[in-house]
Amino acid sequence: MGGRGNSKKSGSSNQSQQQRINEHIEEEYSRFKGVDVSIDVEDEQFIQIMEKNYQIYDIKRITKKSLNNKPLPVLRA
Repeated sequence: MGGRGNSKKSGSSNQSQQQRINEHIEEEYSRFKGVDVSIDVEDEQFIQIMEKNYQIYDIKRITKKSLNNKPLPVLRA
């Protein structure tokens, strides 16, 4: 009959998929687009302002590897 969820393999597969989804959720982050590339995200004053005023931590600049790590106007936090 082959209905959905009728075999043990299907249940184990669902658990595996749920685990992958949970791992992805834990790695979730925010992106901020349109940020001028002249902003130094490693500047201590910038870091303090972002943490104090916006509770944003661990900010990274996104780069384009195919263009020799050219900085893009996108931040990840």
